[in-house]
Amino acid sequence: MTHYSVADAQAQLPRLLEAARRGEDVYIAQTNPDAAIKLVWTPLEPRAVWDMEWLDAHRVRPRRGRISTARAINEMKDENPR
Repeated sequence: MTHYSVADAQAQLPRLLEAARRGEDVYIAQTNPDAAIKLVWTPLEPRAVWDMEWLDAHRVRPRRGRISTARAINEMKDENPR
């Protein structure tokens, strides 16, 4: 278990993250020793297939056909009057 000040942690953050990844206890504290942040490494789980299917089903598709930039800006202004 190692304790670091905020300034030391800023200077050594990549090394501290690597130590947390290896399972070491890493604590970052300010001057108050009663409160500290413990770095905990949690591997991310791969996205489920159904998440990607949901995202694909709800994706906003571009409109068919091209419009000029000026027309697009005018349409946006009409949608959001001040």
